Amino acid sequence: MKTFCFYLIYYLTNHVVNRVPWHAFRLLWYRTALKMRIDNGAHLFAGLVLMGNCINRIHIGEMSAVNPDCLLNASDAIEIGRHVVLAHRVSLHTADHDINSPDFRMRTAPIRIEDGAWIASHAIILKGVTIGKGAVVAAGAVVVKSVAPWEVVAGNPARVVGHRRETEIQFSQSAHPLFM
Repeated sequence: MKTFCFYLIYYLTNHVVNRVPWHAFRLLWYRTALKMRIDNGAHLFAGLVLMGNCINRIHIGEMSAVNPDCLLNASDAIEIGRHVVLAHRVSLHTADHDINSPDFRMRTAPIRIEDGAWIASHAIILKGVTIGKGAVVAAGAVVVKSVAPWEVVAGNPARVVGHRRETEIQFSQSAHPLFM
């Protein structure tokens, strides 16, 4: 029965709730049914796909935005700081498999995205990575190692291509028409 309930919640989350056009309802579901920590002002757009057995260890900081069709594979903790933007179709994967293991053993490690970071569309962040404060991950980048604060990375695998000017980042929902 416990397995059935798990799969029912998983199905409802990723095939029904994530398509409901009412943000407050989705937040209520994520906070109560899934036990996610979502701070005030955070916005999770429709289409979010949640996987893994540690969904209750996802924390999304205040005024952060998770745009449509992102994938959070939480086989370990995912910590998203304040004023962070995950653009369309960003994927976070906290697990992989040991290709040299006879049983293809799964390995997990948390992902941390610090305050003010911007992860552009179609970027992939892999297990054990920390994205530093104010860092930018370019569209389509595959991040396999941590990114220092204020760095800009691009490519596959991601490499440093520049630095962002250090400033206090204050993402404003009122400046974004989709928040209205």
